Amino acid sequence: MHRLILSLILSSLFILGKAQVDFGVKVGLVASDLRIHATAPYDKTLFNFSESFTPMVGLSMFMPLSDQLSFMPEIELKAKGYRQSVFQESHFITYLSVPLLVRYDPNSKLFITGGPDLAFALTQHTKVNGKLNHGGMINIGFDFALDLGIGTKIKEDFEIGLRYNPSLTNLFSMTLTDDTGEPTSELTAYHSAIQLEFRYFLRNKAE
Repeated sequence: MHRLILSLILSSLFILGKAQVDFGVKVGLVASDLRIHATAPYDKTLFNFSESFTPMVGLSMFMPLSDQLSFMPEIELKAKGYRQSVFQESHFITYLSVPLLVRYDPNSKLFITGGPDLAFALTQHTKVNGKLNHGGMINIGFDFALDLGIGTKIKEDFEIGLRYNPSLTNLFSMTLTDDTGEPTSELTAYHSAIQLEFRYFLRNKAE
């Protein structure tokens, strides 16, 4: 089902892109971690989750709706994950991500973006005590997130941006117990990422 949805999205973007103006290529760095929701306070030193840093590459399409408003769908290849120092573990999931963004340019330098981010899991890797294992225990095929960003134009065709990408899809859950086996807190984990990116637009010379 997820592959069918992805195929429909990519086909729609290709059809729209043929009639539109600008495309862009981008690279960046993703700093990702876990956002933990707990039903009761717990000792965070039990896990010591911390950030992981991974590269990102992508394509952007720029479709003007008005002088200041645009539709900017994208395709990204990136990984999100976390590090956990107690068990010397790192976990990464590689996604094909499709942000569907609305872009607002209040002036010639500043731009603001926002919209949903549909991410389809491709692979996952776990590293424990320095040993890399392909696959993992997390059963996730699709990640739905928000994508909120701000950026500035360095030159007419070159810009830099910063995004916050909080996931709304449960990555995993766990129950903490006391010495008697009684539950003390329910933990639910979600991806949380900050993305620094650099984009170069390939302008349509016919404009």
